[in-house]
Amino acid sequence: MIRYKTLKGAGSSNSSTFRNKLRQSLPRFLAYCGIMRASRSIPQFRQLKPVVVGLLLPAGADREIYEEAVHYAAHGPSVIYGGLDGTEVLTKGDRWTKAKEAELSAALSKRRRVVLVMESDAETPDYFRLAADGVVDVGPILPRHVIAGARLCLKQEITPEQAELIATMPLSVIGATLRPGRSVAHAIKLMVQASAPRAAKDISGPTLDDLHGVGEAGEWGRELATDLADWRAGKIGWTDVDRGILLSGPPGTGKTTFAGALARTCNVHLVLGSLGRWQAKGHLGDLLKAMRAAFDEARRNAPSIIFIDEIDAVGDREKFSDHNAQYCTEVVAALLECIDGAEGREGVVVVGACNHPHRLDAAIVRAVDAL
Repeated sequence: MIRYKTLKGAGSSNSSTFRNKLRQSLPRFLAYCGIMRASRSIPQFRQLKPVVVGLLLPAGADREIYEEAVHYAAHGPSVIYGGLDGTEVLTKGDRWTKAKEAELSAALSKRRRVVLVMESDAETPDYFRLAADGVVDVGPILPRHVIAGARLCLKQEITPEQAELIATMPLSVIGATLRPGRSVAHAIKLMVQASAPRAAKDISGPTLDDLHGVGEAGEWGRELATDLADWRAGKIGWTDVDRGILLSGPPGTGKTTFAGALARTCNVHLVLGSLGRWQAKGHLGDLLKAMRAAFDEARRNAPSIIFIDEIDAVGDREKFSDHNAQYCTEVVAALLECIDGAEGREGVVVVGACNHPHRLDAAIVRAVDAL
Protein backbone atom coordinates (compact mmCIF):
# COMPACT_ATOMS: atom_id res chain seq x y z
CA MET A 1 0.00 0.00 0.00
CA ILE A 2 1.24 3.52 -0.79
CA ARG A 3 2.03 5.51 2.34
CA TYR A 4 1.93 9.29 2.24
CA LYS A 5 4.42 11.61 3.86
CA THR A 6 4.35 15.38 4.13
CA LEU A 7 6.71 16.75 1.48
CA LYS A 8 9.15 19.54 2.11
CA GLY A 9 7.59 22.82 1.15
CA ALA A 10 4.06 21.41 1.27
CA GLY A 11 1.98 22.05 4.35
CA SER A 12 -0.15 19.44 5.97
CA SER A 13 -3.23 21.15 4.52
CA ASN A 14 -1.91 20.73 0.97
CA SER A 15 -0.98 17.11 1.61
CA SER A 16 -4.41 16.38 3.04
CA THR A 17 -6.13 18.03 0.08
CA PHE A 18 -3.90 16.08 -2.30
CA ARG A 19 -4.77 12.77 -0.65
CA ASN A 20 -8.47 13.55 -0.69
CA LYS A 21 -8.40 14.58 -4.33
CA LEU A 22 -6.42 11.48 -5.32
CA ARG A 23 -9.01 9.27 -3.65
CA GLN A 24 -11.87 10.77 -5.65
CA SER A 25 -11.17 8.34 -8.51
CA LEU A 26 -10.44 4.65 -7.89
CA PRO A 27 -8.95 4.04 -11.39
CA ARG A 28 -6.63 7.03 -11.01
CA PHE A 29 -5.66 5.88 -7.51
CA LEU A 30 -4.78 2.39 -8.81
CA ALA A 31 -2.73 3.82 -11.67
CA TYR A 32 -0.95 6.15 -9.21
CA CYS A 33 -0.11 3.22 -6.93
CA GLY A 34 1.37 1.31 -9.85
CA ILE A 35 3.49 4.28 -10.89
CA MET A 36 4.80 4.94 -7.40
CA ARG A 37 5.58 1.27 -6.86
CA ALA A 38 7.45 1.03 -10.17
CA SER A 39 9.52 4.14 -9.41
CA ARG A 40 10.93 2.87 -6.11
CA SER A 41 14.28 2.40 -7.84
CA ILE A 42 14.33 6.14 -8.68
CA PRO A 43 13.87 7.86 -5.29
CA GLN A 44 14.44 11.35 -6.70
CA PHE A 45 11.23 10.96 -8.71
CA ARG A 46 9.20 10.15 -5.60
CA GLN A 47 10.94 12.93 -3.63
CA LEU A 48 10.14 15.56 -6.29
CA LYS A 49 13.83 16.18 -6.94
CA PRO A 50 15.44 16.81 -10.36
CA VAL A 51 15.06 13.69 -12.49
CA VAL A 52 14.50 12.37 -16.00
CA VAL A 53 12.44 9.20 -16.09
CA GLY A 54 10.56 7.08 -18.60
CA LEU A 55 7.37 5.30 -17.53
CA LEU A 56 6.48 2.28 -19.68
CA LEU A 57 2.74 1.62 -19.35
CA PRO A 58 1.25 -1.88 -19.25
CA ALA A 59 0.17 -3.26 -22.62
CA GLY A 60 -3.37 -2.22 -23.45
CA ALA A 61 -3.45 0.26 -20.57
CA ASP A 62 -6.11 2.98 -20.32
CA ARG A 63 -3.71 5.71 -21.35
CA GLU A 64 -5.81 8.72 -20.35
CA ILE A 65 -6.23 7.39 -16.81
CA TYR A 66 -2.52 6.69 -16.50
CA GLU A 67 -1.56 10.08 -17.90
CA GLU A 68 -3.70 11.80 -15.27
CA ALA A 69 -2.14 9.64 -12.54
CA VAL A 70 1.36 10.48 -13.83
CA HIS A 71 0.66 14.18 -13.26
CA TYR A 72 -0.27 13.40 -9.64
CA ALA A 73 2.92 11.37 -9.20
CA ALA A 74 5.18 13.87 -11.00
CA HIS A 75 3.83 17.07 -9.41
CA GLY A 76 2.79 15.82 -5.97
CA PRO A 77 0.57 18.18 -3.88
CA SER A 78 1.39 21.04 -6.29
CA VAL A 79 -0.88 19.42 -8.87
CA ILE A 80 -3.77 21.03 -6.98
CA TYR A 81 -2.50 24.47 -8.05
CA GLY A 82 -1.53 23.59 -11.61
CA GLY A 83 1.67 21.64 -11.12
CA LEU A 84 5.25 21.90 -9.91
CA ASP A 85 7.39 24.52 -11.67
CA GLY A 86 10.17 22.98 -13.74
CA THR A 87 8.33 19.67 -14.19
CA GLU A 88 7.11 18.54 -17.60
CA VAL A 89 5.17 15.39 -18.46
CA LEU A 90 5.34 14.26 -22.08
CA THR A 91 3.53 11.41 -23.81
CA LYS A 92 5.03 9.40 -26.64
CA GLY A 93 2.51 8.50 -29.34
CA ASP A 94 2.59 5.54 -31.68
CA ARG A 95 5.71 6.87 -33.38
CA TRP A 96 8.31 9.55 -32.99
CA THR A 97 7.71 12.65 -35.10
CA LYS A 98 10.11 15.53 -35.58
CA ALA A 99 7.78 17.76 -33.58
CA LYS A 100 7.64 15.28 -30.69
CA GLU A 101 11.44 14.88 -30.69
CA ALA A 102 11.85 18.67 -30.67
CA GLU A 103 9.44 18.92 -27.72
CA LEU A 104 11.37 16.27 -25.80
CA SER A 105 14.72 17.87 -26.58
CA ALA A 106 13.50 21.28 -25.40
CA ALA A 107 12.13 19.81 -22.18
CA LEU A 108 15.42 18.06 -21.41
CA SER A 109 17.35 21.29 -21.84
CA LYS A 110 14.98 23.54 -19.88
CA ARG A 111 13.22 21.48 -17.21
CA ARG A 112 14.56 20.08 -13.95
CA ARG A 113 12.10 17.18 -14.02
CA VAL A 114 11.05 15.41 -17.24
CA VAL A 115 8.69 12.43 -17.28
CA LEU A 116 8.10 10.58 -20.56
CA VAL A 117 5.03 8.33 -20.67
CA MET A 118 5.46 5.47 -23.16
CA GLU A 119 3.35 2.58 -24.35
CA SER A 120 6.46 1.04 -25.93
CA ASP A 121 10.13 1.90 -25.59
CA ALA A 122 10.80 0.97 -29.23
CA GLU A 123 12.56 3.68 -31.24
CA THR A 124 13.10 5.85 -28.16
CA PRO A 125 15.81 8.43 -29.04
CA ASP A 126 19.27 7.55 -27.80
CA TYR A 127 19.68 10.99 -26.23
CA PHE A 128 16.71 10.34 -23.95
CA ARG A 129 18.20 7.04 -22.80
CA LEU A 130 21.44 8.89 -22.00
CA ALA A 131 19.60 11.61 -20.09
CA ALA A 132 17.21 9.31 -18.25
CA ASP A 133 17.86 8.29 -14.66
CA GLY A 134 15.79 5.24 -15.46
CA VAL A 135 13.04 3.75 -17.58
CA VAL A 136 10.67 1.69 -15.45
CA ASP A 137 7.93 -0.75 -16.35
CA VAL A 138 4.78 0.28 -14.48
CA GLY A 139 3.46 -3.28 -14.54
CA PRO A 140 -0.06 -4.58 -13.90
CA ILE A 141 -2.44 -3.50 -11.15
CA LEU A 142 -1.78 -5.40 -7.91
CA PRO A 143 -4.59 -7.00 -5.88
CA ARG A 144 -3.36 -5.35 -2.67
CA HIS A 145 -3.74 -1.94 -4.33
CA VAL A 146 -7.31 -2.86 -5.26
CA ILE A 147 -8.06 -3.71 -1.64
CA ALA A 148 -6.53 -0.46 -0.40
CA GLY A 149 -8.18 1.59 -3.15
CA ALA A 150 -11.65 0.21 -2.48
CA ARG A 151 -11.25 0.98 1.23
CA LEU A 152 -9.90 4.51 0.74
CA CYS A 153 -11.87 5.60 -2.33
CA LEU A 154 -15.17 3.78 -1.88
CA LYS A 155 -15.25 2.81 1.80
CA GLN A 156 -15.77 -0.81 0.72
CA GLU A 157 -14.05 -4.00 1.80
CA ILE A 158 -12.86 -6.46 -0.84
CA THR A 159 -11.58 -9.98 -0.26
CA PRO A 160 -8.20 -11.08 -1.65
CA GLU A 161 -9.96 -13.43 -4.08
CA GLN A 162 -12.17 -10.63 -5.38
CA ALA A 163 -9.20 -8.29 -5.64
CA GLU A 164 -7.25 -10.83 -7.69
CA LEU A 165 -10.01 -10.92 -10.29
CA ILE A 166 -10.63 -7.16 -10.29
CA ALA A 167 -6.91 -6.51 -10.83
CA THR A 168 -7.13 -8.23 -14.23
CA MET A 169 -9.75 -5.80 -15.51
CA PRO A 170 -9.11 -2.57 -17.47
CA LEU A 171 -9.16 0.50 -15.24
CA SER A 172 -12.05 2.01 -17.19
CA VAL A 173 -14.13 -1.10 -16.51
CA ILE A 174 -13.21 -1.03 -12.81
CA GLY A 175 -14.23 2.61 -12.56
CA ALA A 176 -17.52 2.06 -14.35
CA THR A 177 -18.62 -0.99 -12.38
CA LEU A 178 -17.16 -0.66 -8.87
CA ARG A 179 -19.17 2.25 -7.52
CA PRO A 180 -20.41 3.55 -4.15
CA GLY A 181 -23.58 1.80 -3.04
CA ARG A 182 -23.11 -1.18 -5.38
CA SER A 183 -22.13 -4.54 -3.96
CA VAL A 184 -18.72 -5.85 -4.91
CA ALA A 185 -20.24 -9.15 -6.04
CA HIS A 186 -22.56 -7.37 -8.47
CA ALA A 187 -19.72 -5.18 -9.73
CA ILE A 188 -17.59 -8.25 -10.44
CA LYS A 189 -20.48 -9.84 -12.32
CA LEU A 190 -20.71 -6.75 -14.52
CA MET A 191 -16.93 -6.76 -15.04
CA VAL A 192 -16.94 -10.35 -16.21
CA GLN A 193 -19.80 -9.62 -18.61
CA ALA A 194 -18.03 -6.54 -19.95
CA SER A 195 -14.76 -8.42 -20.49
CA ALA A 196 -16.38 -11.42 -22.19
CA PRO A 197 -15.10 -11.79 -25.75
CA ARG A 198 -17.23 -10.24 -28.44
CA ALA A 199 -19.14 -12.70 -30.55
CA ALA A 200 -17.06 -13.88 -33.46
CA LYS A 201 -18.26 -13.13 -36.98
CA ASP A 202 -18.24 -16.84 -37.65
CA ILE A 203 -19.14 -18.78 -34.54
CA SER A 204 -19.77 -21.98 -36.44
CA GLY A 205 -17.20 -24.72 -36.50
CA PRO A 206 -16.09 -27.76 -34.57
CA THR A 207 -15.21 -27.93 -30.91
CA LEU A 208 -12.58 -30.29 -29.55
CA ASP A 209 -15.24 -32.93 -29.02
CA ASP A 210 -15.88 -32.89 -32.77
CA LEU A 211 -12.24 -33.52 -33.69
CA HIS A 212 -10.68 -36.96 -33.84
CA GLY A 213 -7.07 -37.95 -33.43
CA VAL A 214 -5.95 -34.92 -31.43
CA GLY A 215 -4.81 -37.10 -28.52
CA GLU A 216 -3.08 -35.42 -25.61
CA ALA A 217 -3.61 -31.98 -27.13
CA GLY A 218 -7.37 -32.54 -26.98
CA GLU A 219 -7.22 -33.59 -23.35
CA TRP A 220 -5.14 -30.53 -22.54
CA GLY A 221 -7.66 -28.30 -24.32
CA ARG A 222 -10.65 -29.72 -22.46
CA GLU A 223 -8.83 -29.26 -19.14
CA LEU A 224 -8.02 -25.69 -20.16
CA ALA A 225 -11.72 -25.00 -20.82
CA THR A 226 -12.54 -26.21 -17.30
CA ASP A 227 -9.74 -24.15 -15.77
CA LEU A 228 -10.78 -20.98 -17.61
CA ALA A 229 -14.38 -21.42 -16.47
CA ASP A 230 -13.18 -21.84 -12.87
CA TRP A 231 -10.88 -18.81 -13.21
CA ARG A 232 -13.71 -16.65 -14.54
CA ALA A 233 -15.82 -17.72 -11.57
CA GLY A 234 -13.03 -16.81 -9.16
CA LYS A 235 -12.57 -20.39 -7.98
CA ILE A 236 -8.88 -20.59 -8.93
CA GLY A 237 -6.08 -18.13 -9.55
CA TRP A 238 -4.44 -17.49 -12.91
CA THR A 239 -1.29 -19.26 -11.75
CA ASP A 240 -3.34 -22.46 -11.51
CA VAL A 241 -4.13 -22.35 -15.24
CA ASP A 242 -1.85 -24.11 -17.75
CA ARG A 243 -1.30 -21.11 -20.01
CA GLY A 244 0.78 -22.37 -22.93
CA ILE A 245 1.29 -25.26 -25.33
CA LEU A 246 3.52 -25.97 -28.33
CA LEU A 247 1.99 -28.09 -31.09
CA SER A 248 4.22 -29.81 -33.62
CA GLY A 249 3.52 -31.87 -36.70
CA PRO A 250 3.82 -31.80 -40.49
CA PRO A 251 1.70 -29.40 -42.57
CA GLY A 252 -1.91 -30.49 -42.97
CA THR A 253 -2.30 -32.16 -39.59
CA GLY A 254 -4.89 -29.60 -38.46
CA LYS A 255 -2.99 -27.34 -36.09
CA THR A 256 -4.95 -24.25 -37.14
CA THR A 257 -8.21 -26.20 -36.98
CA PHE A 258 -7.25 -27.28 -33.47
CA ALA A 259 -6.74 -23.64 -32.43
CA GLY A 260 -10.20 -22.64 -33.64
CA ALA A 261 -11.82 -25.65 -31.96
CA LEU A 262 -9.94 -24.88 -28.76
CA ALA A 263 -11.22 -21.28 -28.71
CA ARG A 264 -14.79 -22.42 -29.31
CA THR A 265 -14.51 -25.09 -26.60
CA CYS A 266 -13.21 -22.52 -24.13
CA ASN A 267 -15.64 -19.83 -25.39
CA VAL A 268 -12.86 -17.26 -25.60
CA HIS A 269 -11.50 -14.74 -28.08
CA LEU A 270 -8.97 -16.09 -30.61
CA VAL A 271 -6.10 -14.03 -32.04
CA LEU A 272 -4.36 -15.50 -35.09
CA GLY A 273 -0.73 -14.60 -35.67
CA SER A 274 2.32 -15.78 -37.55
CA LEU A 275 5.66 -14.40 -38.63
CA GLY A 276 4.41 -14.24 -42.23
CA ARG A 277 1.29 -12.32 -41.20
CA TRP A 278 3.35 -9.83 -39.16
CA GLN A 279 6.09 -9.49 -41.81
CA ALA A 280 3.49 -8.51 -44.38
CA LYS A 281 3.04 -5.22 -42.51
CA GLY A 282 6.39 -3.91 -43.80
CA HIS A 283 9.88 -3.41 -42.36
CA LEU A 284 11.21 -4.63 -39.01
CA GLY A 285 9.58 -1.83 -37.03
CA ASP A 286 6.20 -2.62 -38.58
CA LEU A 287 6.66 -6.36 -37.94
CA LEU A 288 7.44 -5.81 -34.27
CA LYS A 289 4.53 -3.39 -33.91
CA ALA A 290 2.14 -5.92 -35.49
CA MET A 291 3.46 -8.66 -33.22
CA ARG A 292 2.95 -6.58 -30.10
CA ALA A 293 -0.47 -5.47 -31.34
CA ALA A 294 -1.54 -9.11 -31.58
CA PHE A 295 -0.58 -9.73 -27.95
CA ASP A 296 -2.24 -6.44 -26.94
CA GLU A 297 -5.46 -7.57 -28.64
CA ALA A 298 -5.30 -10.82 -26.69
CA ARG A 299 -4.82 -8.88 -23.46
CA ARG A 300 -7.72 -6.51 -24.15
CA ASN A 301 -10.05 -9.43 -24.89
CA ALA A 302 -8.90 -11.70 -22.07
CA PRO A 303 -9.60 -14.45 -21.44
CA SER A 304 -8.25 -15.22 -24.89
CA ILE A 305 -6.00 -17.50 -26.89
CA ILE A 306 -3.24 -16.20 -29.15
CA PHE A 307 -2.30 -18.77 -31.80
CA ILE A 308 1.13 -18.32 -33.40
CA ASP A 309 1.30 -20.42 -36.55
CA GLU A 310 4.66 -21.67 -37.86
CA ILE A 311 6.39 -20.24 -34.81
CA ASP A 312 9.55 -22.11 -35.86
CA ALA A 313 9.88 -19.60 -38.74
CA VAL A 314 11.53 -17.17 -36.31
CA GLY A 315 14.49 -19.53 -36.22
CA ASP A 316 17.21 -20.24 -33.69
CA ARG A 317 19.62 -17.48 -32.63
CA GLU A 318 22.47 -19.96 -32.30
CA LYS A 319 22.22 -20.67 -36.04
CA PHE A 320 21.98 -17.09 -37.32
CA SER A 321 25.12 -16.21 -39.25
CA ASP A 322 24.30 -14.32 -42.46
CA HIS A 323 23.66 -10.62 -43.03
CA ASN A 324 20.11 -11.02 -41.69
CA ALA A 325 21.33 -12.25 -38.30
CA GLN A 326 20.68 -8.94 -36.50
CA TYR A 327 17.17 -8.68 -37.98
CA CYS A 328 16.30 -12.26 -37.00
CA THR A 329 17.77 -11.86 -33.52
CA GLU A 330 15.58 -8.81 -32.87
CA VAL A 331 12.50 -10.74 -33.99
CA VAL A 332 13.28 -13.62 -31.60
CA ALA A 333 13.98 -11.20 -28.74
CA ALA A 334 10.70 -9.34 -29.35
CA LEU A 335 8.69 -12.57 -29.46
CA LEU A 336 10.30 -13.71 -26.21
CA GLU A 337 9.40 -10.37 -24.63
CA CYS A 338 5.77 -10.78 -25.73
CA ILE A 339 5.54 -14.37 -24.51
CA ASP A 340 7.18 -13.57 -21.20
CA GLY A 341 4.82 -10.62 -20.87
CA ALA A 342 1.87 -12.93 -21.47
CA GLU A 343 2.83 -14.75 -18.28
CA GLY A 344 2.09 -11.59 -16.33
CA ARG A 345 -1.00 -10.66 -18.33
CA GLU A 346 -3.76 -12.68 -16.84
CA GLY A 347 -6.21 -14.30 -19.19
CA VAL A 348 -3.88 -14.83 -22.16
CA VAL A 349 -3.11 -18.40 -23.29
CA VAL A 350 -0.31 -18.86 -25.85
CA VAL A 351 -0.56 -21.68 -28.42
CA GLY A 352 2.41 -22.08 -30.75
CA ALA A 353 2.38 -24.37 -33.80
CA CYS A 354 5.47 -25.55 -35.65
CA ASN A 355 6.44 -27.99 -38.39
CA HIS A 356 10.07 -28.35 -37.33
CA PRO A 357 10.48 -27.92 -33.56
CA HIS A 358 14.24 -28.57 -33.79
CA ARG A 359 14.57 -25.29 -35.71
CA LEU A 360 12.93 -23.23 -32.97
CA ASP A 361 14.97 -21.15 -30.54
CA ALA A 362 15.31 -23.08 -27.28
CA ALA A 363 14.45 -19.99 -25.22
CA ILE A 364 11.06 -19.70 -26.95
CA VAL A 365 10.32 -23.37 -26.24
CA ARG A 366 11.16 -22.81 -22.57
CA ALA A 367 9.09 -19.62 -22.41
CA VAL A 368 5.95 -21.26 -23.81
CA ASP A 369 6.46 -24.34 -21.63
CA ALA A 370 6.81 -22.13 -18.53
CA LEU A 371 3.47 -20.39 -19.04
